[in-house]
Amino acid sequence: MDGVSRSFILRQAGIAVSPGHFRGSAASARIALLDGAADLAHPALGGERIVTSAAPASSSAGAHATFCVSLLVGNDDDARQGRVLALCAGATVFNFPVIDDAMLQGRASIAATADALARALRQAVDAGCRTIVFSTELLQADSPHWRCLRDAVQWARAQGAIVVVPAGNHGAGWGQVPCPWPGILVVGSIGASGNISEFSAHARRLPNVVYAPGEQVPGAGAGHGYELRSGTSFAAVLAAGALELLRVRRLSDAWPDLVATLFRPPWRFLDASVLSQPNCLAQEIPI
Repeated sequence: MDGVSRSFILRQAGIAVSPGHFRGSAASARIALLDGAADLAHPALGGERIVTSAAPASSSAGAHATFCVSLLVGNDDDARQGRVLALCAGATVFNFPVIDDAMLQGRASIAATADALARALRQAVDAGCRTIVFSTELLQADSPHWRCLRDAVQWARAQGAIVVVPAGNHGAGWGQVPCPWPGILVVGSIGASGNISEFSAHARRLPNVVYAPGEQVPGAGAGHGYELRSGTSFAAVLAAGALELLRVRRLSDAWPDLVATLFRPPWRFLDASVLSQPNCLAQEIPI
């Protein structure tokens, strides 16, 4: 599959990394994904450490979750062949199935979305996750109906967690500013060229907005197949995975320091070269 590679995410310049480096680096990582219910029967996810509380439904939210999980974890053979990205292979992914199709498509009320996300966020932190990624953007962030989620985000930050959300797939001129809440990291998409994706909402002047690859990302598809997809939700998942990999290596660092290390000025694009250790370099993974 001719999409963005794991080595691109980890090393930007395409420097080789040994397969064992990924699982060794991610063994203690715990990432919460608030999405639909992933299909754990997909062959790419077999043997991975994925915790969920629901069976997958036949919906776009379930397919979306399956794809997102495979961006974080997946078997080594599929990763080597470029069928999935598996950035954090060896990590434990907690899949909280709270997102439904109405939320993904912007048809659910803010109040209902806020309540579902707030409850799942608290559960994720209680489960020991300190990196939590939502699969849907937060629209109309100034609405009072978000109050319970804003309170949950502040509580999560007090527990040492960070919340990562996508900027949205509406382009630069859609009239909505990405969520500016303190404690929320908003992720827009860039392509392999390093330019911001045309579909990605963005606001370079907001201090909580960063960018990660979100175009032509390989992952687990419908019918136990594989596909390339683009979107800011996938950029957000990859940004969250990179942050968690760095966090478990630098447990004494505060979140602002970790974010500043990975997303460097002036444009705050993901610079994942800091995740790779020189003594782990061995052979190129042909993804």
